[in-house]
Amino acid sequence: MAVTIYDIAKVVKTSHATVSRALNNYPQVNKKTREHIQNVAKSLGYRPNFAATALKMGKTNKLALLLPDLIDPFFAEFLRDAEHNCLLRDYKTVVIQSLLGATYEKSLEELLKGLCDGVIVFTSSFKKLESVAEQFRVRGMPFIAIGIRTEKGEAKVDTIEENVGRGIEMAVDHLVRLGHKEIVFFDNTPCLSEADSNRLEGLKRAFGKHGLKLQKENIFYFGAYDNRGGITGSEHVVELRESGAAMNQTNDGFYGIKKLMDGYPETTAIIGTSDLLMLGVYRGLLEMGLRVPDDISLVGTDDCWLSRSLPVSLTSIDMKTQQLASTAVKWFFDRIEGGDWNQPRRIVIDSGLVIRESTGKAKKH
Repeated sequence: MAVTIYDIAKVVKTSHATVSRALNNYPQVNKKTREHIQNVAKSLGYRPNFAATALKMGKTNKLALLLPDLIDPFFAEFLRDAEHNCLLRDYKTVVIQSLLGATYEKSLEELLKGLCDGVIVFTSSFKKLESVAEQFRVRGMPFIAIGIRTEKGEAKVDTIEENVGRGIEMAVDHLVRLGHKEIVFFDNTPCLSEADSNRLEGLKRAFGKHGLKLQKENIFYFGAYDNRGGITGSEHVVELRESGAAMNQTNDGFYGIKKLMDGYPETTAIIGTSDLLMLGVYRGLLEMGLRVPDDISLVGTDDCWLSRSLPVSLTSIDMKTQQLASTAVKWFFDRIEGGDWNQPRRIVIDSGLVIRESTGKAKKH
């Protein structure tokens, strides 16, 4: 049977209220008594009942983070930054990895049971979360969604949009200055509404600006769970099932680049949707006897630690991880401390570009 504060009170010969205050470090209990009660509690094997405390106090001092892929360095770095910002306010993080889809929705339903005070989620569709976000709102639990916009219009959800399209545009600008024209966008996590995403908007804008025609050969999509396959051309995106998170992005890149080069050997530069994906691309190119950047220039996305660690450091689209984390956590505390809950908040955070060794002058065919 679990040890309670009443058991500790009997041993110490004091009231259970004093025990409770001592265990919670209330200053009203003198230091000597407080330490004695805490030592007795430890010797008896006392474990606090956090669920009961949360029920009584009306809060848990926990913020849930629902992340789709903890293997991906981007999400690991986001977690680190978010946790740091929470600790500054004496809050802990509850981390749940949940793939997009049915399990994602189930995880959100579980969090509604009072396991946390609010949640930050990554999503590929803000609008799909409107109903569940409303359930959080009526319970006074902040719900903040982060993602790349892949649909038209604004959702009734607190949203932080990752404008990766701006970084893609900067990457194309950089590659064109280096003489590249045969540029391919390499994407292993397309969604059903990819045609409306800010990624594709940035790509179209950049190609148009430089007088380049965006053709099906310039876009390479493939399902994250089918990395030996691959299809090209944006007109095929609607035929794809929503792939969710990539379980092994390095394999996606390794097999995908071989498929790409078989079908479009004129390629001189590739922009990929993650640094982890481009690690696989790099491995595949080496196996084919192609050099980076002498034969092929590479641009990743995320600007995580991996981009700085490859033998040829990776030029990468900076997704502003620290800014995303600090903004999301700030919004969470803004919500629980008051404000207009009926008016959804929205911000767009532009990505940037960090130039390293993996991009060079285009090879003349």
